[in-house]
Amino acid sequence: AGPPRLLLPRRSFDLTPTARGAGKKTYKACGEDPQCSSYVEVRVSYAEVPFEPPLCPAGYMGYNCTMPYGQLEIKVMGGRNLTNMDATKDAGSGPLVKITAGGSCMPYSKKEKTTHKPDTANPVWDETLSFGTDNFDTIKVTVLGADEGGKTDVIIPRKSYGIFPHAPDAPKRRIRVCESPCDKYVDLEVNYLGLQQPDIFPLRACQ
Repeated sequence: AGPPRLLLPRRSFDLTPTARGAGKKTYKACGEDPQCSSYVEVRVSYAEVPFEPPLCPAGYMGYNCTMPYGQLEIKVMGGRNLTNMDATKDAGSGPLVKITAGGSCMPYSKKEKTTHKPDTANPVWDETLSFGTDNFDTIKVTVLGADEGGKTDVIIPRKSYGIFPHAPDAPKRRIRVCESPCDKYVDLEVNYLGLQQPDIFPLRACQ
């Protein structure tokens, strides 16, 4: 039978999604003939493969298999002089606090909010929001006011705080974050449970 002969020279095709012509499903490998009288057709398709997080050693978690800092709990204590956004009322606008917790090595964030306190500019919540156990190192706090029609307006714009317990720029035990004068604010207490010495960071989110 003799040794095999080369019928068609080797051809290369770029299959990256952003490559020019990558949208084709059939590729034709032709010979030297400009009319492509001899060829082989190749059909290419991509199958979706669900992404699964890696299996981490005991005590580690997440996409990067890192040790969690502990269970994050944020206590929303109260607020003062929160602007009335409802022009039909003399009292407050029904404030509520929204908090988003995330991390630099986390592909997602978690959101929690307090209850709505109607008709008061000086709400007292004393509510603890639990965000679970993960590598949270940042929280974003927004204070909203809801009127009787359910419409919400911003009382204090979103503020960001680093809460990584062992970072060089970690917040002090007591911090007042506000513009001068700090005439309206919300008091928070940030607590990591599960650490050897739980760190509590009282924060004041003010405009």
